[in-house]
Formats: sequence, C-alpha cells, structure tokens
Amino acid sequence: MRYLAHAGRLRDKLAALEYELRVVERSGSGRGMAYRLSRRAEAVMNAGTAYDLTMRLDKKAITVRILTRLKDRSLTNQEVRAATLRPG
Repeated sequence: MRYLAHAGRLRDKLAALEYELRVVERSGSGRGMAYRLSRRAEAVMNAGTAYDLTMRLDKKAITVRILTRLKDRSLTNQEVRAATLRPG
C-alpha cells in the first residue's frame, strides 16, 4: 500500500494540527477514530460572518458573488461545468 509509506508523516501532521495549532479534535479510537474541525477553529472561521435570511439577493448580486469566488480558485472549465450542472 502506497499510503503506509507516509503514515508516520501523516500522524505527525495530525498531531501538530491537534496539539499545537488546535485546529482539529479527535474522537473515537482505533479504526473508528475520526478527526473533525475544533470548536475553536470553527469559531475563528465564522467570526465576522452573519447569516441573514431576511435579505434576498438579486440575480446580478448572486452572479457577482459567484464570479468573485471563482477568481479566488484556479478551476478548469470542466470543473466549473461539473459544479454548475444539475443532475438529471
């Protein structure tokens, strides 16, 4: 297995994320162990953002927001089409 060669490095990185940066939290043990975003990290990421259901955006505002997000990422045309096409 190709992943086993990197298992030590992965454990080191997860330990650093958990204990030094406190970005992830561990739950479970053995094969059932899982990592999730820590509450502290989630609070930092959500700081300064507000969710307002009363404000509706018009189509132009939605388009501007989507284009702004797409400029931040280097996506191929195929990836954009895959994300925007609706199944079925």
